[in-house]
Order: sequence, then structure tokens, then C-alpha cells
Amino acid sequence: EMLRSLVGSEMCIRDRLKKDFEPYYELWTNTNTWFVNHEKWLHGRWEELDAIKMEDIVTNSIKTLNKVIRIFKEKD
Repeated sequence: EMLRSLVGSEMCIRDRLKKDFEPYYELWTNTNTWFVNHEKWLHGRWEELDAIKMEDIVTNSIKTLNKVIRIFKEKD
């Protein structure tokens, strides 16, 4: 019983850490994606731009930022 209790509490801690870390992970990966592609968008060749990919990146970035903002507001 004690072992089950310890394993259960470790899983709760792990799940809590994952939930707490997730917004930061999403923010940093989103920022990295934006900076990598932003350079291509501004200084790359016009013919090499992929409008569909750009739209997906911008749309996903907006969704991610809105989600992260909401999570951070709820923490306050």
C-alpha cells in the first residue's frame, strides 16, 4: 500500500510539473519558430516564400500566445 501511495504521489508531482512547465515550453518553442522564419520572411528570396506555411506559423503563434497569456493570467 505504501508503495502504491508513493508511486501515485510521484505521478501527481510529475503531472503537476509538466502542467506548470508546459506554457513556458510552448512560449519558447513558439518564439524560436518565429525568429527562425522571421529572418527568412524579411531577407529571403520572394520566390522561396511558402505562403501556406507562413500562414500556419502565424495562426499557430497567435493561438499559442493567447493560450499562454490566459494561463499566466489565471496563475495570478
